[in-house]
Amino acid sequence: MFPGGKEYFSDLELVKSQLGRNITGFLKVAKRCRWGYPQVIMCYPLNKGRPFPTLYWLTCPYLNKHVGELESKGKIEEFGRLALHDSDFGEELRQAHREYASERFSLLGVGVRKHLEERFPSYLEVIRSRGIGGVVESCGVKCLHAHLAYYLVGGRTPVGRAVVNLLLGLECLDMPKCAVIEFCKRFRDHNKGG
Repeated sequence: MFPGGKEYFSDLELVKSQLGRNITGFLKVAKRCRWGYPQVIMCYPLNKGRPFPTLYWLTCPYLNKHVGELESKGKIEEFGRLALHDSDFGEELRQAHREYASERFSLLGVGVRKHLEERFPSYLEVIRSRGIGGVVESCGVKCLHAHLAYYLVGGRTPVGRAVVNLLLGLECLDMPKCAVIEFCKRFRDHNKGG
């Protein structure tokens, strides 16, 4: 799978600006907001030959800010406790981790799988078995950003669903005078001329 094309490179530059850093393993924008800007990207499961557990990466600055606030209020631990004490929530979370790992593993071509199996079997096992956010425990919760990203692209994670219910909105103009949409517009307008 080799990404490319004008839109790919434009998206890559916008995502790098959203995150404030370089990014490797970017495959495509998996979800856009109603304004056409990236919210979630899909990443390749290997980065410089090593496992990269983040299949879906939340890039929207608006969502990253608000999900970070939820994490700082202890919501990761709260959802972890819920997964241990609510059997339905816990089973749904375990299933989400399995589906995420399976989807990530499916991106590896047969040749890559064979190479990893022969040379780096532990890498292959990480890609095959780690859940959302690279979590090892079958009903663990590690990163709300990763759960929301997976939920936004159609993943059935109860944590992502719960995060959506805690947020005031999923797009920056759901709130008045959000600077994030202005940032995205300036970036787009600047790159139209190039």
